[in-house]
Formats: sequence, structure tokens, C-alpha cells
Amino acid sequence: MRTFVALELPPEFTRPLYDALVISQERYPGFRWTRKENYHITLAFLGELDDRGVSLLEEAVQETVQNTEPFSIEAGNIIRLPPRGSPRVIALDIEKGKNEIRLLAARFEEILAAIGEKEGCPFRKPETRPYTPHLTLARKGGTALEFPRDERNWSIRAHGMIRKVTVYKSELYREGPRYTALAVFPLGNSTESLHTSPGDKTFRG
Repeated sequence: MRTFVALELPPEFTRPLYDALVISQERYPGFRWTRKENYHITLAFLGELDDRGVSLLEEAVQETVQNTEPFSIEAGNIIRLPPRGSPRVIALDIEKGKNEIRLLAARFEEILAAIGEKEGCPFRKPETRPYTPHLTLARKGGTALEFPRDERNWSIRAHGMIRKVTVYKSELYREGPRYTALAVFPLGNSTESLHTSPGDKTFRG
């Protein structure tokens, strides 16, 4: 199954963000806008994994979140990815909390590689591209992602606490991706994780 690891965003962050983007969504209906319930910050995309791979992935996430306390984040400006050339994604940059997210992602990559080597179950090659914490707002759809600078540089007042890391299954459909939470891990010293059934937390793109 296609899997990725992401930070869950609290309602106090996603609600004002969505409200601030309503006018832009109406102005640019040709963009493939991310649904509010699908907002997340990806730590790592793993691609296709079998059941054993998913189990080892969850083990890596569990080890990653230990001794990492919840931290606060604040929204930054709207950015285009890639930053040069024709953009494929419009995203929200993270201002406060960016360093904490980068450290968490780097620690996860190290632990994942070590577990894969130990168990003889290597994952995809470690990422070599610089990691940019961001929240995808829209992807290229029926129209090009032309987004005026004055709409990209305004500030969004959204902030909240990051308390959980989630392992997701991603399924692709014509109407958009569907994300299903497989396991949720609280940040901190708790050793408990919440494994969900397929119907517990499924979001459509």
C-alpha cells in the first residue's frame, strides 16, 4: 500500500487557514484545492509497502516520537513549489516550528534507515533533497497555477500545537486521493499508539 508519515494539524490551525482561502478557492476553481480535512504536513513519503514494511515503518515512527515533546507552529507565507519554473504546487510555508519539524524528519530518516538495515528490509533511499516543511494547499488541475504575488505574500494568522504523528495509507482516485490513518503516535514519552480500523479516519482529497 502507498504510505506516508505526516504531522496532524489541530482545528485551531486548519480552521482560520481554510477561512482565509475561501475567496481564493472561488477565484481559482481550476486548481485542485486540498480539502480542509486533508490538511497535513508530510514528514516522509514511503511509497508502496507490504504489511511487514508498514509494521517496521510504525516501529520507526514510535521510536522517533519518543522524547520529542509537543511544539507550537505558526503559518508563514504562501509559496510555490518548485520555487523556479512552472509550479506544480501552491503551499503554505511554516514560520514558527520549522526547525522542530526538520529535526523530527531528520531523526525519522535515520531511525528508518537503521531499522531497515537491521531487519533486512530496506526502504526507499534516504532523501537527499533539502526538506521544506509545508502544507499543500492546491495542485495543478485544469488550469496553470498562476497565483499573483500579492496573494502569495499575505500573512495567514493560524497557529496551534503539534501533538501527533500519523502513518497514512494513500489511495488514488479520479476525484482525488483518499487518506486512511493506520496508526497515530502522540509526541512525548508515551509508548502508546492508536491503531485505527480502515473506517476510523478516512479522508477524500
